[in-house]
Amino acid sequence: MAYDLRIYRVGPEPDFALPITEDEWKTAVTAIDGVRIVDHPVLKSEQLPSWANLELYNQRNLDAEIFLPEKRVWRAIIHWRRDDAVFNADALRMRTAFLALFGKGSSVDTQDPVWKVVSRLAEKLGAVIEGDDGERYDLHTGALMPESQFCRM
Repeated sequence: MAYDLRIYRVGPEPDFALPITEDEWKTAVTAIDGVRIVDHPVLKSEQLPSWANLELYNQRNLDAEIFLPEKRVWRAIIHWRRDDAVFNADALRMRTAFLALFGKGSSVDTQDPVWKVVSRLAEKLGAVIEGDDGERYDLHTGALMPESQFCRM
């Protein structure tokens, strides 16, 4: 089962996110070493199946790939979604077993190349990293944040 982490900007109310614009995303990605926009071709409607949403596909043109030095390859890991970005937790080396079953009591290996990039992106964008279950990670330590600190973001 996939478990995603999201880079997004917290709004003034708990369930309200402030959008990250395309220009802000591009600027942040190009300013950080080890990450780049994936060179996806932009498609025309006749190139997609009838059920596919052309607008949603082409916005993925802002997906980002991260350089993995141990493997010496670029991998598309961060998926752009109109006003935020997501990546799968499997891309990270976790200090305990798979987010200790979905996010409880775990922390991220801050030396992981994926974490280094996503935490810098979040910091540059004034954003947070949050899991599917609503847990948030400290951008500097990789540790889960107590819920009492959420409002300070």
